[in-house]
Amino acid sequence: MLLLAFSWWLQDFFTNEPELLTRDKTRFANYFLEDFKLTAYDKSGKAKYTLKAKRLDNFESESVAEIEEINVNFYSQGSNWTVTANKAKLFQDENKIEFFDNVKILRPKQAEKPEFSFQTQQMTLLTEKEILQTDLLVTVNNNGTLIKSKGLRYDGKNGILELKADVKVTYVK
Repeated sequence: MLLLAFSWWLQDFFTNEPELLTRDKTRFANYFLEDFKLTAYDKSGKAKYTLKAKRLDNFESESVAEIEEINVNFYSQGSNWTVTANKAKLFQDENKIEFFDNVKILRPKQAEKPEFSFQTQQMTLLTEKEILQTDLLVTVNNNGTLIKSKGLRYDGKNGILELKADVKVTYVK
């Protein structure tokens, strides 16, 4: 019986042609960057944001860049923000960044504004609209007050925070 199974496997091995890997079946980045820092400026020459990361793989055919260990500092008139995550996807045609895996967003104490932070496993940033959103569990820390919510939407232009569901607040005085 063993000899029969071995002879069947051997016959099958020699009659099947190996599968050729083609560009259609593989995914290649058209370029990548490692341990880099990028600063974008507005028309007046002021820094808009600084992006640092361990690695970026750009896939031009998909209009997406995949980023590892991302750290982005956003600079605006009223406040500065830092976003860190283990992974991110930058969708170039959609002006959207999706942050994944240990996402932390921090606005340090500035002038009259107390420290403010978010922590979650996934967050989407709509860059042109300055909107942060997630449907996952998020923890918000606002000057010692802890807020947990399933889902969040933050409008950075208007300063509006919307908590979506199952909101729990712990106030520390």
